[in-house]
Amino acid sequence: ASTGPLLGSLLNDEDDYDVIRQLFLNSGVDDAMRLLNPPFFSVSLDPENPQYSGVGLDDVSLAGDRLLLLDHHTNIFLWSGSQVSGAEHDAVRARVLSDFRGWTSGRFPAPEVMAFVEGDSMARWLVARLNPAHRDAAPQGLVGSMAGAVRSMLQTHFSPTDDDSFLQWMARIRVALPD
Repeated sequence: ASTGPLLGSLLNDEDDYDVIRQLFLNSGVDDAMRLLNPPFFSVSLDPENPQYSGVGLDDVSLAGDRLLLLDHHTNIFLWSGSQVSGAEHDAVRARVLSDFRGWTSGRFPAPEVMAFVEGDSMARWLVARLNPAHRDAAPQGLVGSMAGAVRSMLQTHFSPTDDDSFLQWMARIRVALPD
């Protein structure tokens, strides 16, 4: 799906598109890849040494027991699930933000950091950048392969959207997916 800042439909006007295009054309390989396919991490809850593991750039990754971080090149999004949003996890969030500020210190423009909790209205900034995989039908999609109760709980968890999931987009352009 078109979730990177270069491919997404989240920019406000033609000037924003021009700035991102110029940034892409003048970037190194790592920055260019981040603009096309932003890394999305699930973060372990160890405040001393948080571990970062890649997760799918899908809305079904938004589980309540996760701390997630999306590096969208021009923005860093830190999302806390409802089960990890308490003060007891503030040290982990502070460490993650400190780590990422250090890792992005030489980046221009400096990314804006946004942190929010599951259910917060500002979380839409992250959700809008994810593939709406919850819309995929069984048996192809991840949600479609889940048990009925889990699937219905997950379906009610997401806001309605006009965006196609990756599988819906592939079907629309008539590309068959391998089994």
